This record gives sequence, structure tokens and C-alpha cells, in this order.
Amino acid sequence: MKKSLPLEVYKGTKIIYADTLVDNGYKIKGTQKTLEVIKLSETSQEKSDIAIYSKDDDFLYVGNIVFTQRLVSYKESSDIDAWIEAIHNLVKIDAKCLFTGHGNEYDKNSYKVTLEYLQILRDNGRKAYENDVDILDLESHVNTQKFNYLEHFEISNRVNIKNYYNQLLWE
Repeated sequence: MKKSLPLEVYKGTKIIYADTLVDNGYKIKGTQKTLEVIKLSETSQEKSDIAIYSKDDDFLYVGNIVFTQRLVSYKESSDIDAWIEAIHNLVKIDAKCLFTGHGNEYDKNSYKVTLEYLQILRDNGRKAYENDVDILDLESHVNTQKFNYLEHFEISNRVNIKNYYNQLLWE
């Protein structure tokens, strides 16, 4: 934080390091409401991804598990199958609103674009791998163009495809 932000931004701020693991769930009980911290899968975009559910308000904060209006960022540390599992698990909760890490679509179906993109990336990426497609020709074999309306599509899609393909090479 001190290396990337000006002093006036973090002056007087105390950094508190995480001290509670939530892999098996965790409840934060207030005087009027309870929030439930949920680990929807082992890893999705990151191993640390969690969701926070408020049954009282019928909302689920899903952070970077779901992106709206911009393309997901599939990282070298992401796990496509576990990410898809996480989305299937959040759907089971059936919350009225999903608050995402990116975008401002909050309805209960806002996960669908992320899920469909990840499924196409996985299925087409695996098929390209099995057909020994050259890494330089991957984009023409992973049919994700229907998502080109999302912000950051051109750069992120290329990186997502490469990162997933490289994971397949190391399986």
C-alpha cells in the first residue's frame, strides 16, 4: 500500500492482517442482521474468493466470482472448473440480488454471462488443446466473439485463452 498510494491516501490507516479462515463458512452476527460468509468452491478467479449472503435482505455479494458489463479476468491461478462450480453453488442460494465485483447489473440472473463465457472458454479451449492447436492460433478456435460487447474484451479474452491453455499444458 505504501509503495502504490500517496501518503495522504493511507495516512492514519492501520493495516490489519486476515486472522480468520472461512473455508467452512463463517457467520457475522449483528444486533439486527446476520451475514454468512460462504466459500462457494476451492478456487474460482482466486483461491481467496468468497461470497457474503444476507438472508434478511436476500442479497449475495459475489465479488469477482461474477463479472457484469466487462469480461472476466482468468488468471494463471484461476481454476475454471471450480469457478463454474462456484457459480452453480451461488445459484442454489437463490438470492434476489447479486452484487458483483465489476459492473452494475444486480439481478439474480446476472451470473449467466460469466457462466456461459467460462463454459465456452473451457470447452473450446480443451478441444483446441486436444487437437494440438498452436498457441498463436488459439483465438480462432475458442469461439468467444459473442462476448465482444463486454469492456476489456480484446485484451482480456486473449489473455484468458492463453492462461487456460497454458494450464492445460501443465495438467
